[in-house]
Amino acid sequence: MIYRRYMILAALLACALGMHAKCGYCKTFEELLAGRWEPLDTVYGEMHSKSRQFWIGGNDFTLSTGDKLLDNKLKKEAFAVMQGEKLYVNSRKLRYQKTRFTNGFTRAMRIGRDTLIFANQTIGAASKSKQAIASNLFGAVGGGLVAANSVSRRVCYIICGKTDQKGRVEIEMVDDSLMEKLLKGRDELREEYYAEPKEAQRILAKHIVPILREAGLFGRVRKKTPEDGPKDGQTEE
Repeated sequence: MIYRRYMILAALLACALGMHAKCGYCKTFEELLAGRWEPLDTVYGEMHSKSRQFWIGGNDFTLSTGDKLLDNKLKKEAFAVMQGEKLYVNSRKLRYQKTRFTNGFTRAMRIGRDTLIFANQTIGAASKSKQAIASNLFGAVGGGLVAANSVSRRVCYIICGKTDQKGRVEIEMVDDSLMEKLLKGRDELREEYYAEPKEAQRILAKHIVPILREAGLFGRVRKKTPEDGPKDGQTEE
């Protein structure tokens, strides 16, 4: 009952923010980096995930403006939608190992001048193999178990590449190598990250996100270094 009330309150707050916040959309990653946004009067965000940590959701959001034609345009053409301080990325525009996510918008956060980070389900060759095994062993029930488990097993991805001719952007999964760069100069957080001995558990969003948040990287502009990592853990606005 408490959880249900929590979700209802979250949905109401999302709608309220949509009514008054500055809204806009862009068609490419490059337009986002350049700050070129097409203005929108209103954006309503409908969350259809049971995840309590909002931005760690996968394709958890359906966005609408009250105009069906414009909604369809956002769904098919927009790369990202801005709702005040919130940023949503169109999952259908993203590719990892030539695999796409399901339709929907996912919450994203900015790290530095030219990087976005978000969390979503594991996709790619390894994920397809797991789903196939589960389906073969247990049929639809097995596939459902894999889908349910994917919420707690979401990983982080970064967007830092170029948009191709079809409007798609290749992304990279956050792993040990990338975390080494992000946590450069922050030995205490690096130790916290590696306190989880198993790599499969270490790279999960539920482990990574609190550490990056503690590092103060979300929504901040990192000072560039030759290794493209934070210098001595410092950031600048």
